[in-house]
Amino acid sequence: MADMSPEAKKRLSSVLKLVRVTFQYGFIPTVLYMGNLGFRNKKTKSSIGQ
Repeated sequence: MADMSPEAKKRLSSVLKLVRVTFQYGFIPTVLYMGNLGFRNKKTKSSIGQ
């Protein structure tokens, strides 16, 4: 692996930390949102609303 300057290592570390935190806090809400979109777009009839 190529030698990196301390400044580049620090910058890469902060970018990776931001990506990790964004993924951790965004994964479950994204899954729930996408599931909700699929449920709303489904054309099913319920027996309760007849």
